[in-house]
Amino acid sequence: MSVVAVKIYDKEIIMSADSIIIRGDDKTPFGRGKIFEVNGMLIGFCGLASEGVHMTLFAENHTPLSMDDRELTKYMYEFMSWRMKEFGAEKKLENHYLIAYKGKVFFCSGDYVGEVNDYFAIGAGER
Repeated sequence: MSVVAVKIYDKEIIMSADSIIIRGDDKTPFGRGKIFEVNGMLIGFCGLASEGVHMTLFAENHTPLSMDDRELTKYMYEFMSWRMKEFGAEKKLENHYLIAYKGKVFFCSGDYVGEVNDYFAIGAGER
């Protein structure tokens, strides 16, 4: 079971995660991890490794115009469309994401986007 957690302090944002990837009965360390820093963003994910890797590739040259609910929702829909076009994936997201950018953090799950103001966890740690 995966967990990614984030804590927002006055002058910094800390994100941490476990590092195991499970495929059926196989447990393998994931070299890239469940948190990546790209294009000024810190993005953590729980769910499918393939979707997380696709997000890494997408984020290399895409950023939200601003960090608010509306723009981040548009960013996630743009990611879904791009992923469908590039990889033939379904136009829906399976993963949960924590996205830190420009001093703010948002939780993204499916069509839901919400701002994190203190701390939050996704995956097994969210309960």
